Amino acid sequence: MSWSKVGLFALGTLFGSAGIRVLSSRDAKKVYTHCNPMYEKLQNLYKGKSGHSKKVHESGKT
Repeated sequence: MSWSKVGLFALGTLFGSAGIRVLSSRDAKKVYTHCNPMYEKLQNLYKGKSGHSKKVHESGKT
C-alpha cells in the first residue's frame, strides 16, 4: 500500500468526520428547519403552476 493511498484515506476520514460535526450542529439544524418548509412551499407552488393536476383531472385519471 502506497503512502498516497494512506494519506487520501486519512484526509477522507478527517473531512468526513468534520462534515458530520458541521451537519449535526445546532446552527445546521436551525437552517434545515427554516429552509425545509420554504422548499416545500416552493415545490407545491411549482406543482400548482405546472398544470399537472389540471391535466390529470381533465383526463379522468386519479
